[in-house]
Amino acid sequence: MELFEIQGKLIKVENTVKISDKFSYRQFVIELDRQWNKEVMIQLNNDNIGLIDKVAIDDIIEIQFDINCKSYTDKKGESKWFTNLICKELRVAYQDIDNQDEINDELFN
Repeated sequence: MELFEIQGKLIKVENTVKISDKFSYRQFVIELDRQWNKEVMIQLNNDNIGLIDKVAIDDIIEIQFDINCKSYTDKKGESKWFTNLICKELRVAYQDIDNQDEINDELFN
């Protein structure tokens, strides 16, 4: 599976939402360094939910993600789609502290 990559500043982390015993998710928002459409919401699923726990607001993070699109039929019988960006891996790209290597070792080893 080919993953996409994006980098941005972490600006918000949502609480975990438990849908069932088999599925939970958590969303977070990053801000991109560009003029338009600066904010992107990304989702963590199940075992990956904890990836965001050691990242602080305002850290610059690099994210590898997959795109997941699902269709459904609304109450009027019309087909609709929604798309999620599903985080598979993330790492701190920049953090204003002295122990950057130690944090990345904790996250990814």
